[in-house]
Amino acid sequence: SPNSPQLKQIASADLIQKVLDKGVPIQVITGEKDKVIGYRQVENFFAQFPSVRVTRLPGLGHDPFEEDPQAFCSAIALY
Repeated sequence: SPNSPQLKQIASADLIQKVLDKGVPIQVITGEKDKVIGYRQVENFFAQFPSVRVTRLPGLGHDPFEEDPQAFCSAIALY
């Protein structure tokens, strides 16, 4: 289970599994310096779902889409 209350609010194992069962691909993008939900917590939680891609963006925090939109969009495009 996730250690972060914020991660627990947005990602329940049941919800993730239901989405995956529908065949919807999931990519989670996290900033390496995220102090709200640490990237290690994100990686540990989603490790139970091998088909979920977790992308860690180096040097970025909780809002990587604002901090470096190009890196964020590149991560999406590569998926």
